[in-house]
Amino acid sequence: LNQTATTATTTASGLGAWSQLFTLAAGTNTFNLRAVEADGDISTTTAFTLRTIGTDQMQLASDTDQLWGWNNAGSYNAIAQTFVPTYATISNVSLEICRTATVTNQSIRLEVRAGSAFGQGTLAAGWEYNVATPAQVDVINALVPLCDNFQFVNFGLNTQFSSGNSEPMSVTPGNTYHFLFSSGNGNIYRTKYRASGNVYASGQMGRQELATWSDVAGADLAFKTLGVP
Repeated sequence: LNQTATTATTTASGLGAWSQLFTLAAGTNTFNLRAVEADGDISTTTAFTLRTIGTDQMQLASDTDQLWGWNNAGSYNAIAQTFVPTYATISNVSLEICRTATVTNQSIRLEVRAGSAFGQGTLAAGWEYNVATPAQVDVINALVPLCDNFQFVNFGLNTQFSSGNSEPMSVTPGNTYHFLFSSGNGNIYRTKYRASGNVYASGQMGRQELATWSDVAGADLAFKTLGVP
């Protein structure tokens, strides 16, 4: 298969599924596929358009960090941020984060919910690495850097807890949503945020101690939301 030609062909023989990786020329985001059998049968032509993911909302400033992950009095087991999207979908939430130790039983769960009431509202989408699965423990350790090497880490919204939908979630531009990260198995995660100044005017940071959510007045997480306009 010629990967940059205007037209290209490849031959598949035998039964079963067929797959072919190819790269479109720079600046191209549409392509057509058609199947032709040896006996002359021809399928209809199907058009495909690649979706370009970009950064929608973001707040990059920080002057401190929040330790979280322990479901106990005096500790915070979840953090959150409200935001107002301008894109019609969200595929990822990126957080400036690090871990204080090697992850063993400290899973990460991401939820995106409608409205500004932290932990409430309709669950729009979610994502979780279950540390009961050894391979997923390895992924968390590879994904989240050790402290104090804070980095923006993309967490994909590729699992809806309610329906198993694998597509990026749809949102209504201009409406308020919030994302929250939780882990109840030890203070191991640290996340950057700006403690004052209300630098992201369309939202606010929140955190949860036991079952109680509270706003962090004037504070905003260092975050990005990514999606398709």
